[in-house]
Amino acid sequence: MARLDGKAAVVVGGGQTPGETIGNGRATALAFAREGAEVLVVDRHLDRAADTCAAIASEGGTAFAFGADITDEEQAAALVAHAVERFGRIDVLHNNVGIGAGDATATKVTAEGLRHIFDVNLFGMALTCKHALPVMREAGHGSIINISSVAAILPFGLIGYKTSKAAVNAYTESLAAANARYGVRVNAIMPGLMETPMAIDASLAARGNISRDALVEQRNRQVPLGRKMGRRVPRLRRGPLRDRRGAPGGRLSVRRRLSARSAQRAPSVPTRRVMSVSTSAASPTLTDIVCAAELCSSMAAAIALWMWFS
Repeated sequence: MARLDGKAAVVVGGGQTPGETIGNGRATALAFAREGAEVLVVDRHLDRAADTCAAIASEGGTAFAFGADITDEEQAAALVAHAVERFGRIDVLHNNVGIGAGDATATKVTAEGLRHIFDVNLFGMALTCKHALPVMREAGHGSIINISSVAAILPFGLIGYKTSKAAVNAYTESLAAANARYGVRVNAIMPGLMETPMAIDASLAARGNISRDALVEQRNRQVPLGRKMGRRVPRLRRGPLRDRRGAPGGRLSVRRRLSARSAQRAPSVPTRRVMSVSTSAASPTLTDIVCAAELCSSMAAAIALWMWFS
C-alpha cells in the first residue's frame, strides 16, 4: 500500500517553465501520483499542466489538468470547486506557485513589480487556502503545504521575493494555529537553491549576459554542502509510515533528502522550534520533502535539522 492511496491532491503550479530540468511543482505532482494519490494539476498555462498529467499517466498514475490564475479569486474558487466535483474532497493542497520576475533592491523596485510579486507569492496562495479550508474543515482532516524559501530567513537583496516569502511563513503559522482544531495541518517548506527551469532557464532569458553553464556553476558555488544544487527526482520508498504526527504547523527547511526511516525516528516538535513534520500515511509533507530532492542548501537548514534531532 502506497502512502497516499485513496487520497485526492491538488498541486497548484504543477506545470513548469520550459527548460532542461524538472520543476518543483511537476516533481511534487509526480511524487504524489507515485504514492497513490489522484492529482489535480493546476497551472496558469493549461498546456503545461496537461504535460505534467501526461508524465503521470505514462507511469500509470491518475491526474487531471485545470487552468487557473490564482491571483483571480473567481478562478481560485473554481479550481477548488472542480476538485470537489471530481474527487468529492481535497485531502492535500500544495501551493507551489511563486515568482521573482520584476524584483529589485529596495531603492529600485517598482510599485507595480512589488505588487505583482505579492499577488502571486502570497495573495494567490491565500485565495486557494480560503476556498479549500471549508472543504477540509467539513471533512475533519486535510494537509496544506505552502512553498516558501530560505530567502525568507537569510540575507537576500531582492526585496519583493524575500518579503513575500517571509509573509508566507507568517501566514502559514497563523493558518496552522487557527485550523488545528479542525484536524487540518498547515506547513511551509523553505527550499534552497534548486536547478529548476524557473531558477535557471527563465533567469537566462531575463539576463541574457551569462551562459547556462556559468549560471549553474555560479549557483552551485553558493551551496555549502557538496557545492551542488538539488535537481533530481528520486524514486520514493514504498510502504506505510507509522502515524506519528508533529505539531499542527510550522516551517521546515532541509539540506538533504530525509529518508522514510529517519523521518519515522524524528520526534514531534512544537512550532516554536522552527518546523513541524507529519509522517502519517495520509501526510503528503514527507512525500513533498523527498520528491523535491536536496531542497535546502543554507546554514539555516543545518541549524534546523540539528534542533530537530537534538
